[in-house]
Amino acid sequence: SGLDKFLMGNAAALLPADVLVFAGVATAILLCVTAFYKELVVFSFDETYAASVGMNVRGVSLLLMTLIVIAVVSGIQAVGVVMMAALLITPAATARYWTDSLRVMIAVGCLASSLAATGGVLLSALLPSVPAGAAIVLCGAVVFFLSMLVAPNRGVLARLMRNRRYARNMLDDNILKAMYQLRETEQPELLLVNTAADILAKRSVAHAGFIRGMKRLERERYVLRHRSGWSMTPEGVRRGARITRLHRLWEVYLSEHLNIAPDHVHDDAESVEHIITPDIEQRLQEFLDYPKRDPHQKHIPY
Repeated sequence: SGLDKFLMGNAAALLPADVLVFAGVATAILLCVTAFYKELVVFSFDETYAASVGMNVRGVSLLLMTLIVIAVVSGIQAVGVVMMAALLITPAATARYWTDSLRVMIAVGCLASSLAATGGVLLSALLPSVPAGAAIVLCGAVVFFLSMLVAPNRGVLARLMRNRRYARNMLDDNILKAMYQLRETEQPELLLVNTAADILAKRSVAHAGFIRGMKRLERERYVLRHRSGWSMTPEGVRRGARITRLHRLWEVYLSEHLNIAPDHVHDDAESVEHIITPDIEQRLQEFLDYPKRDPHQKHIPY
């Protein structure tokens, strides 16, 4: 029927008998996947482990390749060989953005394929000059890009929001740590008022970001605004003490257990202090036996 039909498919020429053949092939493939699901999963993720537990790796590999070949050959008439390759990859890549569970991923991949097929057929019907195979793959690509943007965990927007939230938290931690360290040099029982110049001298921050951070800390009741500057609330003191503690504990760990010189541990501690969870913090304190001072002989607050 011509090379273009082989490459792009010719869904308009399908007969009811062809649909029955597709349904039979799809049913057979689904039954095989269901029957050998465990073996296919183990083989796909870790072929060496599959062989070590006595699984017939060569047989499972042959089964998987056979199922793929059957799916591709049966779909060539509808969407063409080039588009069939895209349909093998795009739905799985789409589903991966939404879940970590393989079972859920299979279901989401099937849903994405169904949406792409339905949308592509409708688009091809509305635009007769557009081949159905190309339209299906185009719709599949649209579903993929939408998933890439809006998926809750791996989507681009979700990652941007997480990065922005992390940057805000890191800025807030750094400001409170600077205020706490300024407070350490005076009378600890007083909630001292620090000017912007005092804090910025202790922690180099862009002025616009500093102002936004102070407003956010004020809204969250970590600091109080005064005529001449800011003071820490009791909650702000606790948060500033915690981030200072994490910083100095990590310096102790790097210095005593990784044999890093004390004058080289500050930058590493700066990057780690913001991601230490309470559980890791507790284990770190117990492992170090609650040290009193860091490598620079500064007091570690508990």
